[in-house]
Amino acid sequence: MAQIIEKQGRRGLPQSIIIDFTPMVDLGFLLITFFMLTTTMIKQHELTISVPPNDAVISAVKNPPTIVNMVLEQNGISYFLNTDSLNKIVLPVSNKELSNKLSQIKNELLDDSKSELAIILIPDATAPLHQVINCLDAIHKAKIEKYCFK
Repeated sequence: MAQIIEKQGRRGLPQSIIIDFTPMVDLGFLLITFFMLTTTMIKQHELTISVPPNDAVISAVKNPPTIVNMVLEQNGISYFLNTDSLNKIVLPVSNKELSNKLSQIKNELLDDSKSELAIILIPDATAPLHQVINCLDAIHKAKIEKYCFK
């Protein structure tokens, strides 16, 4: 409780005020006790990662995928196959035309081999977002399962 001593100084102001903090400390301990008793202790879930043993030999991939790099720029889409020649598709291209072109590339490359097609999308800093989304839609429509961003 607050207690004011009635002695007055030269200017008519009280000289000292005494504040007892015992009820505040009691309230603090009551709140701490309440929160400790009402919280539920949850066991942390851990992520298990399967790591190969140290003596495991990394084998080569039997059929490596054929890689198509697609560079997305502001004025078009450039694509090249396994660092070969550079081809350019000039925008605006509809989703259907782009998915047809990807299907055509897939059929040309995978007719004789049993490898899969993988696409690496490399968006330029100037490439608009809708162009990236259109490319992802075209990849999905062409039923190409492996793709990533670089």
